[in-house]
Amino acid sequence: MNRKPRIHFPGALYHVIARGLVGYLARKLAGMRVKEIGRYFKREPMTISFALRKIENLLQRDRGVAQRVEAMELNLRMRGKKKYFITIA
Repeated sequence: MNRKPRIHFPGALYHVIARGLVGYLARKLAGMRVKEIGRYFKREPMTISFALRKIENLLQRDRGVAQRVEAMELNLRMRGKKKYFITIA
């Protein structure tokens, strides 16, 4: 059985982390600029930059989350587009 990576975050933080994680992956894997990511999410580049810093700090602090994100990166690199479900705890 192939299990999808899941990352759990509480309440309102869910959307902020999810958007930041997508931005982080877009920047890392596709080389997108902060301005392009901001345009996609209809957010200011400074907001996206702040979210990316939060994700980078989270990955340094929480090895479990870092391993899940690494698994997502590997799957995206190897198989192209794939859907991930980020659920609220």
